[in-house]
Amino acid sequence: MAAATWLVFLALRSTLVLAAALGLERLLRRKPADGRHVLLTLAAAGLLLLPALSLLLPRWELEVLPRWAEPSATAFVSSGEAAAPQPSAARETAPPPAAMAVHAAAMPAAPAVAGRPGRAWIGSLLLAAWLVGIGAAVIRLARALLSEGRLRATTRPLSGPWLDTAAEASRALGLSRPVPLLASDAIETPLTSRWPSPAVLLPVAAEDWSDERRQVVVRHELVHLARGDAWRLLAWRLVAAVYWFHPLARLAERHARLVGEQACDEAVLRLGTRPSTYARHLMEIAESLRAEPRRLAAALPMVERGQLERRLLMILDANRSAGRGHTAAAIGLAVLAATVVAVSVVAPLQVAARAPKPLAELERDDYEQYDDDGHGDFSMQRGLGDGGRLSVHVDGPVRFDEKDGGVRELGPGSSVLIKTRTGGRSQRMTITPAAGGPRYELWVNGESRPVDDAARAWLKDALQVVAASREIGSIQGQVGSLQGEIGEVQGEIGSLQGEIGAIQGELGGLQGKIGSLQGEQGSLQGEIGSHQGAIGGLAAARSQASSALAAQLEREIETHEAAIRKLEAELASGDLSRRMKEAEAELSRGEAKGEREIAELERKIEALQGDQKIGKLEKQIEAIHADERIREIEKRTQPALDRLKAASRQLGN
Repeated sequence: MAAATWLVFLALRSTLVLAAALGLERLLRRKPADGRHVLLTLAAAGLLLLPALSLLLPRWELEVLPRWAEPSATAFVSSGEAAAPQPSAARETAPPPAAMAVHAAAMPAAPAVAGRPGRAWIGSLLLAAWLVGIGAAVIRLARALLSEGRLRATTRPLSGPWLDTAAEASRALGLSRPVPLLASDAIETPLTSRWPSPAVLLPVAAEDWSDERRQVVVRHELVHLARGDAWRLLAWRLVAAVYWFHPLARLAERHARLVGEQACDEAVLRLGTRPSTYARHLMEIAESLRAEPRRLAAALPMVERGQLERRLLMILDANRSAGRGHTAAAIGLAVLAATVVAVSVVAPLQVAARAPKPLAELERDDYEQYDDDGHGDFSMQRGLGDGGRLSVHVDGPVRFDEKDGGVRELGPGSSVLIKTRTGGRSQRMTITPAAGGPRYELWVNGESRPVDDAARAWLKDALQVVAASREIGSIQGQVGSLQGEIGEVQGEIGSLQGEIGAIQGELGGLQGKIGSLQGEQGSLQGEIGSHQGAIGGLAAARSQASSALAAQLEREIETHEAAIRKLEAELASGDLSRRMKEAEAELSRGEAKGEREIAELERKIEALQGDQKIGKLEKQIEAIHADERIREIEKRTQPALDRLKAASRQLGN
């Protein structure tokens, strides 16, 4: 398989796997994040194995590749036929009389008469660029691993209550080996590291944290280690390295990090952490950051500002799925696995079918083909009905008469090849430069024949058909060019609309931040209401209880009242109100700025639409009258086509 073809097909395969993974994850967004993270991990493994699977698994060939990505092949005359000895004694050099005016035109491209060098250098260039990109990405990844190792060398172990908290969380998570807790002044947020060995890294300020925060942080980081999230992250980093050219790979890597954090958050909540408490500590840690945590190869920071909002919305969502959705996740995994296998076995049929093949095999195909290399060379194949075929190829500088299409000049090394095959008979004529004018050589059924009047008439009709086809192609090219301009205008409008959507999305993010804070406030108020409800129930039971039981109930009531006072103090502290005001002020500023920017973008869109450029281009397309002109050309050319069919059956009899 040619390098260009293999790379194009690898891009198509990876696109299908990435689209399937992201689409399935989107469908399961209301299900537990753990299942979605497993789905994305399977996608990473499939993408890393995809190049090998495509070579090892059986192939199912489909004709799906664009022709430019295929290996170059000789379209009309195989190199073997071109190299076959031709009788030289019977060659006849005929002057170009007026009757020899040849109607021709440049149709789209093909190889030279004896075959033309392919586009192998394009494939080699693409392969080299791909490998260079992988090498650069792997070097960055290796540097990140080294940086992570150097970071570990600057840490010191924590002791005391941190170890007690870690031991308790390890027992709850089933971790058999103790995990080192290390402090470093080079980080601001807790993170889990897997390189060179498992450890939890904490900022030096963590030594002054409260027991509650210490418990939340340790649980979070040990959950990451128990789930093996660092290795999953490293797998996606490798995917981004192998598919560095693919925007979906980078998008999927970022999304996998987010879903991994959400899965970790769910596990922390299942360990008994209160959602409002957990969300508050995450926000406080995020607010203490002076800069975004640096990206390491296999380390997971507890807080990244870009992910925080969506994580908090999930944590504080009272309707989130907790432990449900295993069946849906299993179905998603099965669908994704089937997709990976399916795209691995599919192979481009055209890669095998479009290699150079014998002329006799090529001429049995019943289709029309035009090719143009943009440098004067062109070729054409056209069916003549009943298995007949016309093949024309022009190689090098050939000048045609603008009025009647006759061959007027052939540059050095140029040639014209015309072939027909009908009813088991074949005719081939070549026109090449020679002293005194073009040289015409004719072969009928592989035997050299003199160029007589019948041959000249056959040649004239053949190139008249080609000239008509080129004229049709020119009309279609004009229409295509104008349609391309329409697409450019529509694309510019779409780009501006995308910028508007981005601004609106940013404002939506700020609104989501306010909603998160409101959710936190509502969660605290809900907990107060829950305690008050419990107090009411206990008070009712106390009135009918014995003195001993009443005393016990009184102590329970006091416990709930203390919890209420603590929650009310948290609400009254003003911290939540302050953050709410800051978020509202940020939203207000963003809305003012966004309104100005959106208004400017809308003015640009109105200017493009008001210019009526699309309408003008559509009128130009209508003015070409392409359908009518093409029908007229086909009608005008039909007599020459009929004569050519008849001549192809009779020439050489």
